[in-house]
Amino acid sequence: MSKIQVAHYIFSDMKEYYKNVDDSLYEINYEGVTDPELIVVLRNYCSGHLPIPLYAWLRVNIPDSNLLYRDKFAAQTTFLEYHIMPLLFKKTDDQLKNPILVISTHRSKSVLLPVYQIKTCFATFILRNNFYNWKVSVDSEVPLYFDTMDLFDINEDVPEVYCEGFPNGLVFTSFSKSNKKFTFEVRDDYELYTFFYLLRNYLKSLKLRYDYNEEIRAYIKEL
Repeated sequence: MSKIQVAHYIFSDMKEYYKNVDDSLYEINYEGVTDPELIVVLRNYCSGHLPIPLYAWLRVNIPDSNLLYRDKFAAQTTFLEYHIMPLLFKKTDDQLKNPILVISTHRSKSVLLPVYQIKTCFATFILRNNFYNWKVSVDSEVPLYFDTMDLFDINEDVPEVYCEGFPNGLVFTSFSKSNKKFTFEVRDDYELYTFFYLLRNYLKSLKLRYDYNEEIRAYIKEL
């Protein structure tokens, strides 16, 4: 009986995130080849066992090459990894220890898309991009009193129906009603980056004014 071909990086994911992997069934391929039928099996397993790190989810959920928005999907994941994460974690090691998670999915332009979670010691961020805008929920331990520079309507309650894929209970009220748990919309990557840039600058100022717990103080000191 021939063994199932599996790319070495996908096999590593299987060993870490999948249950009851029988090594004897697989032949590890170091050229990146994986049996298409195995990809389907892993994709289905993944969908029922979220959350999972973004990189592991992506390896078995690459959009079909004929989809027009395939490249734009790749751009949004790259944007989070290489532009947003460094604003929240200055050190590469900290980014690796706190990977972006896929906690749910939604679909737009025929592409299966992740709902992302980024977790820090002071707050959890839930994000999705449907190729039209970003929706973001913030659940913070720290009151956020910073000026959002009119990036979004601080008085707007974003309807759940427009937060496609968000799990129940993770769409909050407006920023003006709660500066610790709120949901908002921004139009593009630039506005999302600006929000996190302003947030980081605000956090860096807190060490001079507030006495938060040791973990949060250490986090802020590293920014």
